[in-house]
Amino acid sequence: MAARRADLVRPDRNVRHDGHREGWRDRCDPGAVPVVVRPCSAEDFVRLLHDSHPGRLAHHRGRYALQGRGEGIYLLAVDGDRVLGRVTVTRWSKYPRVCAVLGGGAEMNALTADPPGRGVGSTLIAAAEEVALSWGANTIGLAVDTDNAGAHRLYRRRGYADWGRGTVVDEWAETDADGYVLVAHRDRCWYLTKRLPGVASPP
Repeated sequence: MAARRADLVRPDRNVRHDGHREGWRDRCDPGAVPVVVRPCSAEDFVRLLHDSHPGRLAHHRGRYALQGRGEGIYLLAVDGDRVLGRVTVTRWSKYPRVCAVLGGGAEMNALTADPPGRGVGSTLIAAAEEVALSWGANTIGLAVDTDNAGAHRLYRRRGYADWGRGTVVDEWAETDADGYVLVAHRDRCWYLTKRLPGVASPP
C-alpha cells in the first residue's frame, strides 16, 4: 500500500523554550493510523528501554542523550502508550562532507514507522520539518540506503531531491544490551535535501 499523506493539526500548545512545539496531532485519510508526534519524554524513554530489543537500547540511549545536549530532538509517533514510529532531527548533518559542502541545515535520520504505509512516516517527516523551521534552518537533509527504493520514493513524493554530489557512507553499529559492538555497518546512501517552505530559493 502506498503511504498516505497526513495533514498536521496543531493543537493549542505552548511552544517550548527550545522552539519546538510540544506535540503534533495527525489528521489522516480513512485507514491511516492516528498518532501524536512529540519529543521523547523521560517517561517515553523508560518505556522504550523496557519494550525494546536489547540490540536497540544503545540507539535509544544515544538519541535521548543527544536531545538532552540540545543537539537535536528525538521525535516519537505515539498512539496512547504505543510507539508506532520515531525519527531523530539534528541541527546539523552527521556527515562531514555534507557539512563542508552545504554548511548549515538540519538533518533527519533513523526514521521508522510501524505499520508502514499508513501515514505514520509522513507525519513524522512533516513534524521534523516543522522542528527544523523553528530552528531557522533553510534546508533539511537525510540519507537513504541505495537499496531502499521504497523510502526513496516516499521522500521524493514529499519534495526531497538528490543533492547532486554523489553518495555518502552511513556508519552505524549493531550492539548488545551493554553497548558493545556486534556488527559494524558501512552503508552507501543517496543524500536528499529539501528547501523548507517559506524559504526563498537562491538566485
